[in-house]
Amino acid sequence: MLLTSYECTGLDVMLKDACSDLQTAEYRNSDSWPIKNQPTSRLPHSANQPMRTPHEILNLVSTIAKHDDRVLAALLVGSRANQDIQGDKYQDYDIMYVVDDIKEVVADAQWITVFGDPILMQTPDSMVIPRGDPVTGDTTQRYAYLMLFADYVRIDLTLVELEALGSCVDTPADVLIDKAGVLGSAVDAYSADNFLVTKPSQREFSDCCNEFWWVSTYVTKGLLRAELLYAKGKLERPLRDMLLLMLSWKVGCAFDFAVNLGSEYRFLKRYLDEAAWRKLRNSYPLLDQRSIWESLNAMTNQFEQLEKDVAKQLQYTYCQSDIDAAKKYLMDSFDDISKHF
Repeated sequence: MLLTSYECTGLDVMLKDACSDLQTAEYRNSDSWPIKNQPTSRLPHSANQPMRTPHEILNLVSTIAKHDDRVLAALLVGSRANQDIQGDKYQDYDIMYVVDDIKEVVADAQWITVFGDPILMQTPDSMVIPRGDPVTGDTTQRYAYLMLFADYVRIDLTLVELEALGSCVDTPADVLIDKAGVLGSAVDAYSADNFLVTKPSQREFSDCCNEFWWVSTYVTKGLLRAELLYAKGKLERPLRDMLLLMLSWKVGCAFDFAVNLGSEYRFLKRYLDEAAWRKLRNSYPLLDQRSIWESLNAMTNQFEQLEKDVAKQLQYTYCQSDIDAAKKYLMDSFDDISKHF
């Protein structure tokens, strides 16, 4: 993949501009800025000030990387590095710093304040919730700081050691700075395939179908008991996951599986006709017995048609008996379910 490098003629001027934006004499006068373990001042921003521009943010990120000896290289990753995504001011700045020793940097609690004063922050690699894994203290692969600032700029900064870079870069990447030429071909092999719709095997297709129809019975049972949180939870995940997956395969068939739908199918609407989009949109229920019932019916009808369409286009087999059994169970349960309308 061809990388766009910000290490070009005029970078020193850009870095000087960024340095002038750092408002404290401590930073302007330090030869080893920022100094490890030295108290750091925070960049002044307020909600009354306009959002900093991409030029300002990338200058800031590059300047910090240039002056911190622990940082070997800096990458811009994510949507801002993806030319196929139309940019807007709400995009995060997904930054990756390649470092010698992640634990050493993480142990320096003050260093992160050089980016400014976050109004909200998360370090997911040190959390038990929502990841659900115990904190092991192992930060050898990557460590992320997710930061929202007072001007509503968001920077998602990930530290990664060089040997783990290949496994951590999973989006398009632009090189901001490579101080010692350490990147080489570490990110060259990456292509934006992580959100491409991939053609399923017969087994993957069959598993998706079976999962949808099996879990539909869970939603039915939740409605029979008027357990709305349970029924809606099962309907939204994993039932909807299977519906969206099948819908993505339908789109993939139409575009020879050369289409990128983005994270959480964010671009799916672009590839659906009005009727298909309306069916999907109308399948999202309220926390209400009748609403969930109607959504379940809409989803089963839509999934059945998609299943048969995709099977035909891929020349795969599908199990009509699963469809018939699940839909019969649903309809036979209507009288008891409707008592709670």
